[in-house]
Amino acid sequence: MTAPKNISIPDNKPAILLAPLDWGLGHATRLIPIIKFLENKEVSLVLAASGRSKQLLQEEFPKLPMLDLPSYDIRYSKNGALTSLKILTQIPRAARVMQEENRLLSDYIREFDLKAVITDNRPGLHSDEIPCVYITHQLEIRTGLRWLDRYASKIHQKWINKFDACWVPDQEKNGGLAGALSHPIRKTGFEYQYIGCLSRYPKIEPSSKRKRLKLVLMLSGPEPQRGILEKKLLDQIKGLDAEIDFIRGLPGQMEKPIDNANIRFFNHLPATDLGKLIADSDLVVARCGYSTVMDLAILQKKAILIPTPGQAEQNYLSGYLKEKKYFHTISQSSLDLKKDIEDCLHSPYSALDCSGLEEKIIENWLRSKGLIS
Repeated sequence: MTAPKNISIPDNKPAILLAPLDWGLGHATRLIPIIKFLENKEVSLVLAASGRSKQLLQEEFPKLPMLDLPSYDIRYSKNGALTSLKILTQIPRAARVMQEENRLLSDYIREFDLKAVITDNRPGLHSDEIPCVYITHQLEIRTGLRWLDRYASKIHQKWINKFDACWVPDQEKNGGLAGALSHPIRKTGFEYQYIGCLSRYPKIEPSSKRKRLKLVLMLSGPEPQRGILEKKLLDQIKGLDAEIDFIRGLPGQMEKPIDNANIRFFNHLPATDLGKLIADSDLVVARCGYSTVMDLAILQKKAILIPTPGQAEQNYLSGYLKEKKYFHTISQSSLDLKKDIEDCLHSPYSALDCSGLEEKIIENWLRSKGLIS
């Protein structure tokens, strides 16, 4: 993989590279508010991504230059109990990808005169030549194996320590939305700042009231578990007395199921359109991915959250959010959509009222690095 030759970047403003991990879509979606904030500053923005994350950002920001990065291509097992083991077997490939993205960054710095990097969870995108920021809510790692959690956290913290700054997308007080993941008990060895909950959606008022229940079903995450949950939901929405918008989480794909009287299917929607659908809904059904959790908290929506089988981080979040009574959560194997809808709508669950992006932190960092005056 080499630097593309057809990319044009204005040379009268400092160029900042923004790059998300391609493990699901969440790392890309939560960069959107930062990108929009930076678009109003005297800087040039360059995006770099791979896979569906690249497709999503190209749809959201078609005028911004896009560079290629290697794909981590993390895949889950069909058997959720074996997912942690399958992820462990992919560590050697992930290490090679980190080396490749670090080499590419050196090329991109020279080719495009980059002045800074902001990356969401791509550990290889650090450099001694320019300031680099690492965004993560996982200051502590959950692996599903308690003896491995501390070891994995130490490795991740060692990677983070190679960056000039670490921004944590969460609120600092009362454990925020991510609990122990973003509020570690043990010292990390580096400083970090909480930058608020990152959501691609502005707060939107519902446009109308209805007599009929309105649901938004949102799929996300790697295969095969995305497809497994899709099949289960398709079986369970048959006969539901509700208006349903079914977002499949497949940007760039053309084929989709045929709409019917009460169900509309979308492979993907731009943030503005999807935000309106969610704002107009009574209830959202989605994965328990952290970026989705932040979106729903910003929009103050009731939701049924389903952790991806075998993904320890989502399992932890599921338990934490249920204990805090922020969201109704249920395992994929126990999902009974009709019953869960009733339980959720008549439960005391209420999303934490979160502040959005702490823009002052971003602005102060830009100024401290001489990127804006």
